[in-house]
Amino acid sequence: MSILYFLYSISIIYGVLVVVEYKRIKCPECGNEDPRKLFEQADKTTVLYYSMQGTPVYRKQMKCGNCGNIFDKNNS
Repeated sequence: MSILYFLYSISIIYGVLVVVEYKRIKCPECGNEDPRKLFEQADKTTVLYYSMQGTPVYRKQMKCGNCGNIFDKNNS
């Protein structure tokens, strides 16, 4: 069961207005917001931590499928 369905069912039962807002990721270069053309990839220059098996976990960055711009996920 999704969280939206859960929140919607609570709002019907208790008469509470629930507003759910999502931040869409947007390419700063071309303004693309299509989630099918924005890809998440690992930034191999920055290791966040090492897992229990010893494999590195890298920082994530976004790549635009339209213009090819690589940008930070948090600063979009």
